[in-house]
Amino acid sequence: MRGEAKDVCGRLARRQVYLYKSEEDFVVGVGTTSIDMNLGNVKEVDKKSFDLTTPYRTFSFITDHEQERREWVEAMKQSITCALSNYEVAQRIWSEESNRTCADCGAPKPDWASINLCVVICKKCAGEHRSLGPSISKVRSLKMDNKIWTEELIEVRLPGSSILCEY
Repeated sequence: MRGEAKDVCGRLARRQVYLYKSEEDFVVGVGTTSIDMNLGNVKEVDKKSFDLTTPYRTFSFITDHEQERREWVEAMKQSITCALSNYEVAQRIWSEESNRTCADCGAPKPDWASINLCVVICKKCAGEHRSLGPSISKVRSLKMDNKIWTEELIEVRLPGSSILCEY
């Protein structure tokens, strides 16, 4: 790390980064800090360094090699995506065969939906739907917009739904 601490060891574990004061602390498992990746944003600074920014602090890292920096940045980006994603809704919606492809272009495993049109769509088509405006198509992520996905909204997209019959 750059700045306050000189040499620290880091470990990326799914949705968190753990920092250790020394290699010995790393081996023993005594960390000084853990960073929740759902709050982070990673950015390359130069060939060997990158920053992990959270609402509370920016952590600046320096690697020994450019390739090592690339690997860390990519792993952290994947961790952030994982931390922000909730696959439970997507898995339930994909359980219905007709929801396994984009309603517009047929792309597999669409991870967006137009909640007012009751269709699932891919990322590319979600952009097109967004350009239509929310009065025509209300686009939401199956993986990230967790609060919008009520049980009733999920049920509407599943086969044999009694909710549709109630309206």
